[in-house]
Amino acid sequence: MSSDPIIFVISEDSAEHGHFPVDALRRRYQDGFRIETATAEHTLAKVLGLYREQREDIAVFVVVQGNSGGAGTALLDECVMVYPEARGLILADSADHGGADSRRSPSIQVL
Repeated sequence: MSSDPIIFVISEDSAEHGHFPVDALRRRYQDGFRIETATAEHTLAKVLGLYREQREDIAVFVVVQGNSGGAGTALLDECVMVYPEARGLILADSADHGGADSRRSPSIQVL
């Protein structure tokens, strides 16, 4: 077990995974946290079970939800079943439906 707790970033799919600024997160929290990443395409329960067996401390789950309306809440629920003491954060990127000038606006949900 390492002494630093983990911020675990989970993307719904590989395409969304590349859009999240993991390097910036690592730079910002390099003192005090380790940053781990996965996509929902992985078997999360199995991966998280290995972390639990190694007695790793996951402090925060960050679920990056695409604009597909995805299953961010379901992913977070799956994580919290293994690590009930961890905090959860869903980052969603949704489109405004304002006609031709539709823009993407980020949304953050802390659970």
